[in-house]
Amino acid sequence: MQDKMWRAIAKAIFLSGNALSMLEEPHWIEAFKLIRPGLKLPSRYQLSNDLLDREFATLRSNITSRIMECLTIGIQCDSWTNNRQINNFLRDKNDA
Repeated sequence: MQDKMWRAIAKAIFLSGNALSMLEEPHWIEAFKLIRPGLKLPSRYQLSNDLLDREFATLRSNITSRIMECLTIGIQCDSWTNNRQINNFLRDKNDA
């Protein structure tokens, strides 16, 4: 159960763009203790290594499987620093 909670906490931190050190901040520690007194929070090291690696692998797998199901994929990249540079990439499953 702890692993599932750690993964949920890590995912929330990663996707919200919060600092990995937020779980070291006393107010967050106090809040989590009130919610679940026995919960041991993951360290910054655990967040930035194992938990991040596992979340990346899960997302990569999901994205890869969705891409492989598509008939056509279009990706457009734009650079705000150079408005003349627009790159387009297209993958058609029939070309594979």
